[in-house]
Amino acid sequence: MIASTGDPALLARQLAVLAELGQQALLGVDPDTLMQKAVALVAETLDVEYCKVLELLPDGDELRLRAGVGWREGSVGRATVGAGTDSQAGYTLIAKEPVIVEAAERETRFELPPLLLEHHVVSGISAVIPGRGRAWGVLGAHTARRRPFAESDGRFVQGVANVIGATVMAARRSDDELAQAENLEAVGRLAGGIAHDFNNLLTVIGGRSDLLLQRLAPDSPGRRDAELIQAASRRAARLTHQLLAFGRRQVLMPKAFDLGVFVAGLEPTLRRLLGQGIELVVATAAPAPVRADPGQLEQVVVSLVTNARDAMPGGGRLTLQAAGVEADEALARRHAGLQPGSYAVLTVRDTGSGMDARTQARIFEPFFTTKDHGRGTGLGLAMVYGIVRQSGGGIGVDSAPGRGTTFSIYLPLAEAGAGRAPDVPGAGTVVPGAATILLVEDDDDVRALTRETLTRGGYRVLEAPDAEAALRVAAGGGEAIHLLLTDVVLPGLNGPQLAERVAALRPAARVLFVSGYTDQTLEPGAAFLTKPFEPDELLRRVRALLAS
Repeated sequence: MIASTGDPALLARQLAVLAELGQQALLGVDPDTLMQKAVALVAETLDVEYCKVLELLPDGDELRLRAGVGWREGSVGRATVGAGTDSQAGYTLIAKEPVIVEAAERETRFELPPLLLEHHVVSGISAVIPGRGRAWGVLGAHTARRRPFAESDGRFVQGVANVIGATVMAARRSDDELAQAENLEAVGRLAGGIAHDFNNLLTVIGGRSDLLLQRLAPDSPGRRDAELIQAASRRAARLTHQLLAFGRRQVLMPKAFDLGVFVAGLEPTLRRLLGQGIELVVATAAPAPVRADPGQLEQVVVSLVTNARDAMPGGGRLTLQAAGVEADEALARRHAGLQPGSYAVLTVRDTGSGMDARTQARIFEPFFTTKDHGRGTGLGLAMVYGIVRQSGGGIGVDSAPGRGTTFSIYLPLAEAGAGRAPDVPGAGTVVPGAATILLVEDDDDVRALTRETLTRGGYRVLEAPDAEAALRVAAGGGEAIHLLLTDVVLPGLNGPQLAERVAALRPAARVLFVSGYTDQTLEPGAAFLTKPFEPDELLRRVRALLAS
């Protein structure tokens, strides 16, 4: 029996498979080729004998086996199953979510079709392949062995199904730009589908290595190994964050500030990044107030400046300019997602080597890079694209070989009065607390690490694995609860819904949300900490929130 719950190696493999299929979709691989690759990779990753893509026929009554591995010769292209409760695939269309079967003989929700019975299928998992207006089909993975499947396996299969669906729909479109946007969205969905589990694992790996390093002497034989584990977890965290940024699946914490003041504040950092061979010019004109996440916007600027530096190995000039602009219909048409209106625009102009039209058409694709092997992941500009689009803005590029490159970042203008740079929390010294914290986290390992960290900081911790248990604690009376520390993604009620219920019971309690991935929107001003976090970072945030 295979146990897949919480297996770091399996989750990492699933992320790699999803990234590989997403890249194939962006490269324009035809649907049949991608489907066959997908079923082979899913079967290998989940260690099952059978995997299939079923296409819903026009009449909506049956699904036909379009691609598969493991099935008897002649099944692909011929075998059909019902689209109702007479098959697992049909029931999946009705449920509209991943369906898991652990023991076919005990299944009461639907009947097993002849295709599965003939292959002695015992366990399986299936997910809807989305289409335009209705489901396109179903992706299923099955085995003749009895085995459990984890919820993370369901998210993995659904992620692959999303890529297949986006690829099929893109093949039907004549508009290349719409097809590209659909593929980009699919990669975002597939990245987010397992990021929650992946970031939980990285939180534990990174957090435990931090605690271990605090206990090891500088000359300890195991210290080097612990440092390597810590460094690897941080690199993995950066990769996951870049994928989430591209897919517009990050939680943004927008603040009002002036774009010009913000860019001017980054000048010392950018000069260190560029070195001595490149002249940096920062120009700000009239006030350009925006409402954006300053941390994410800093990543945008640093990524663009890094690319500009690499394009000028022999030196040159880099100009950053912030200003206000009115986008008319003509300008809006040249930038994906931009609507006519008032914007603050940040231009990043270099005197480097420039790009040809073919390269410009692909620069925002994830994993596309013109750099030498090992010098980049190809996610930098994809991350820039995702952050800007999630912030309600647009991005444009103007370049040609030999005449440099100009990136233009458009962000909606905010109301006047945002004239100062956003405050950046300082890295204050961690001191013991004197407060009671209600900790809500559904992952046992993350909850244990967080509890130990808070206890080490001097806090009293009440813990709960889900919202229902947390509400029982909050309603119990007794001692005061000073802070609710909750994951955003929880079984049952999510974090924001739980916070609303707790506020009615404990109105004085502050709230700190934590998550590695969420499609929930937090209220403006909500306190949020991104997974994976370091133990001392958690203590600093808790201390600052309780002191505010």
